[in-house]
Amino acid sequence: MLLLLKMNNIMIKYTQQELISLGLGVAEGRLKEKDILTWIESHK
Repeated sequence: MLLLLKMNNIMIKYTQQELISLGLGVAEGRLKEKDILTWIESHK
């Protein structure tokens, strides 16, 4: 995901803990596509 954002000139700022939480949320099935989009938009 980060590579695709970078390739499309979308820069986001996040901490390592935020990124880990995002990854775990996706892996556990807690986060859906809309949640990921919200996360990206809130970190621009």
